[in-house]
Amino acid sequence: MIASEQDVIECHRVTGEIGYIIKAAVEGMEGLRQLVDRLMVYSYVNTSIVLTSPVERRHVQPVHIQD
Repeated sequence: MIASEQDVIECHRVTGEIGYIIKAAVEGMEGLRQLVDRLMVYSYVNTSIVLTSPVERRHVQPVHIQD
């Protein structure tokens, strides 16, 4: 279901109490409410809103081990 949800741009299965972290792009609070309403039929939904991103994205570089 989540793969077909157009507002979802990332979905990660994680350890701990929360089973999945979903990154979504919605238009305003109404868009967020609608997305939450669509997801609530499948499970409990807990939302957080990103305020700032001090480290937005880093590319992982392979570690070179020298013999």
